[in-house]
Order: sequence, then structure tokens, then C-alpha cells
Amino acid sequence: LPRAKLPIPILYCWAKMTARPFVANSYQWKFSDKQVHWCHILDSSDNSLELHESQHAVSPKTPPYRFCVAVRRLGFPQEALAIGPGSKAWVQPAHLITFLPPVTLINLLPCQLQFSLQGTSNNGEVKPGSETPLLIDTSALYVLDFYLENFPGIGSLIMQPGTSAFEARIKLSDNKSRPLYLNIKVSVRYGGSVFITVFAPYWIVNKTGLPMLFKQEGDKIESAGQYEEHELARMMAPLLFSFPERDSNLSLVARVGIGLNPEGKPRWCKHFYVQTGCTVRRLRVQPPSHDKRPEWVYIVGIDVRPGKGRYRLTTIITFSPRFQIYNQSRHKIQFSQHCFATSFQDPGAEKTFLTAHTNSSLAFHWPRLDMDQLLCMRLLDIPGSQWSGGFLIENVDSFQLSTRDSQGRARFLRVEISLYFSTYCVVISSADNFPPPFRVDNFSEVPITFYQTGV
Repeated sequence: LPRAKLPIPILYCWAKMTARPFVANSYQWKFSDKQVHWCHILDSSDNSLELHESQHAVSPKTPPYRFCVAVRRLGFPQEALAIGPGSKAWVQPAHLITFLPPVTLINLLPCQLQFSLQGTSNNGEVKPGSETPLLIDTSALYVLDFYLENFPGIGSLIMQPGTSAFEARIKLSDNKSRPLYLNIKVSVRYGGSVFITVFAPYWIVNKTGLPMLFKQEGDKIESAGQYEEHELARMMAPLLFSFPERDSNLSLVARVGIGLNPEGKPRWCKHFYVQTGCTVRRLRVQPPSHDKRPEWVYIVGIDVRPGKGRYRLTTIITFSPRFQIYNQSRHKIQFSQHCFATSFQDPGAEKTFLTAHTNSSLAFHWPRLDMDQLLCMRLLDIPGSQWSGGFLIENVDSFQLSTRDSQGRARFLRVEISLYFSTYCVVISSADNFPPPFRVDNFSEVPITFYQTGV
């Protein structure tokens, strides 16, 4: 079975050993003509790799099934005598025999990678984060073509026989002929088996909840892979991005899509460099000339980090909302900026309200950045619930907040604000397990009436 290990009894160690592929639970392939030799591998420096071929048992015109056999000696004491493959002398069986494909293609992209081998019918696709074997004759020159969905422009990789490890860039182009450069890392293992890893230099991840577009600073058009739908809705999958030259200006600009405020004109933000760290940018939309309202402003956080594990060669640029609200209480809560939290009906103000159900989260952007940046909330599942007082959410803090209904009864909620990279996380939870914020004990001999001043 694939990736399985099989110990060979000592009684059969010196038997003639051949192999064949076992595909789809059928014996349609013959055994290879070459035998697997291991006795002559006496030291780790003698490790070998051979290319084997199996012919099809039913259809001789079918291309042969190629696989590699790697033999290496484990860390046992070295043999005193040099022994050839045909010798009958005793050799300590201390070897590991590995069967592997001649070429392994690894896809470290967040999308499917499609490939084809020039001059043959060998083609296919590799799922994100997966790998696939390529049964190629590595003793001759071969050319691999790569392409992606919405990127019909093909990038080619030329492989020479007996190649060594190297890195390369291939150029793909999208439906609008905009270029995208992918990195390829070729490594050789087990003495000759080739591993080809395809990855992108940058991923752009949009978690803001806003439609956004990106380009390199100084370019006249958006980067490759962005189309009309990106103007209307947030992209779910990461966007592949690359700079045409490695020593070029490594800075980006961004804007919101025209579908967010159709009557306005989005403007590109101030550029930022793709260096590890966090920063904040304001995305502005200019209103039409006949509209006297101020411009729309959306604050987003930008986090630039290298990927983890096998994705460490890719830099991940994450755009996130400046404020993220988590409702962990048992109430259905409505949020508003303080200037819109009124007791009378205002259709314009109601358009800015946001509602969070129990155990849900939502991204929050200030409707009006020129007004007081204070957040208010009320409980929709409590009849007659009033708006709470406004509170700051751009400070790390924790406190209890009271909301009252039309009868004056107060209900307390716990508010905890933390900073995660460039995003302020506002967590609303129940305050039942916390002591009350104030406690009044009357130890005098007369009753006392107390109230908040100004109420």
C-alpha cells in the first residue's frame, strides 16, 4: 500500500527481488526486468537509485509504468569486505529499499494546479496542498507546462537529465494578459528522484468583509487575477500576487470595490511595504460632487507574516477589519455608532445598524469617521431595551456595561477589548459570573436614597 512499510524476513533477503505496480487491485502490469540489488551497498556513501519500467500485460502499446528504487544502508557497522552484486558472501541485511516515482509534483498554492507534459498525453491537476507522482523518463529532456484557472497563459519548466537542485520563476498570464510569476523549487532526493514544488511568493487574504482590489504601487491597472466580481464582493480564496522584478519597489496599494458605494469613487490608499509587521490604512471613497456628505472611510489592518511549515517560503498578507465584534452572550445584540443611536425612527441611521446573534462575530467599520467614535448597543430580545452609553473600542480594556429597558431595569454585560495583530477584538459576554461593578452597603440607622447625578 502507498506509504506503507513491509519487513522482509531474513530467509528471503538473498532471493531475487523484482517489483511491479499494483494499481486498482489488478495485476495488469508485469514485473520489471531489473532486479533490486542491495548486497553491494556497504556504506551510506554507496546508496543508489535506479529507474525501473513495467510493461502493460494486456496492452503492449500502453506507455510503461516507471518507478524508482532507492537503496540505502542504515546506521549499522561497516562491512569489512567489498562485495559485488553476484557474490554469495554474507552481508549484514541492514538496508532500506524505497519505491518512489521518478518525479513528484507538489502544489503549495491555494488553488488547483494544472499541468501537462509536452509531446505526450500526460496531463492532470494537483489539489491545493497535495502532491502527485509523474511517471516520466528522467533520463531524457522533458518540459512541464503549468496553468491555473482564469490564467490561460502557460508557464513552462525545462528539465534536463541528471539535473541538480535549483530554483526558477515561471510566468503565467490571466484573461486580461496581466502577468503572474510563480516560484518553482526543484530538489533531488534519494540520489536521483526529482521533487518539483510550485508556490507563490505572496498570498493576499481579505478578511475585512469588504470588496477590495490590489496593485503594485506605480502600476496603472490592478494585479493579475482580479475581475469585475472583485469590485462587488469579497474574495473568499487568497489572491496570488507577485512582483515582476525581485529588486523592484516592493510596496502595495489597495482600494475598496465600486460595489460598496456605487455612487462614490474609490481612491487608492497610501502605499505600504510587504515587510513583516502590522500596519493600518484608511480606504476612502469620495462622494459625488452634488453630495455634501463627507467621504466614506474604512479602516483596515494589514498583517504581513511568512507562512508556517511547508508554506514558509510564501509571504501571507492579511487584510482584516480594524474592529471585530464577538457576541458570546445569550442575547441578540444590535450595534450602532453613538451619533446614530437615537430613540426615534431614522431610516438613514437604521441602515448603519449591525445585528449579532448569539455566538456569532462580525466585522465593524465606523459609518461616520468624522463623528465621535463611540459604540452603543441594545438587546433586541428584551422588549423596550434602550441604547447603552457609548464606549471606546480602540483601547485594550475590560469593563461591565449596563443596558436598561423601558421600565428602568438594568442588565449587565461584560466587555473585553484586546488587540490581535492589527485588529481590536471586542468580546461581549454575560456578566452573571462576575461581581457587580458597584456595591452599596448601608450600615447607618437611617434609610438612604442614592441616584446618579444628571439622570
